Amino acid sequence: MKARVSRSLTPTQLTGMLSGNVIEYFDYIVYGLMTPVLSTLFFPADNRLVSLIQTFAVFATSMLIRPVSALIIGWIGDRTNRRTALLLCSFTTGLGTFGIGCLPDVQTAGILAPLLLVLMRLLQGFGMAGEFCSVLVVTGELSPPAHRGI
Repeated sequence: MKARVSRSLTPTQLTGMLSGNVIEYFDYIVYGLMTPVLSTLFFPADNRLVSLIQTFAVFATSMLIRPVSALIIGWIGDRTNRRTALLLCSFTTGLGTFGIGCLPDVQTAGILAPLLLVLMRLLQGFGMAGEFCSVLVVTGELSPPAHRGI
């Protein structure tokens, strides 16, 4: 009979998982704060309110991909390991953030600019959902049984 090895959550692991979530939510906050600028760059209109609503609609698209992401990243985490799932989440979120920073405006790229913005927001949402769920599972798995759920 194999001896069961007890693992626990180290401060380094906890810091790494928390920093990943903090950075990813920071991406969301920055997008929200930059909405007035993004609305003029990607959705110029005579009515400023229409531009803002379109920008917030793009902001909301990242929430639509979250259930799909949780299923896919959860499956990857179960089949391979949680580290791979967390790295994939961080990479996709970072790629989406970098992509938004590199996008041309609507004056340069035309209709392609808002479409690419939606694609980058979907990448960010994909990474965010998988990261949050994976961190919760890892924290639960590595916490001592007496401290789970606290």
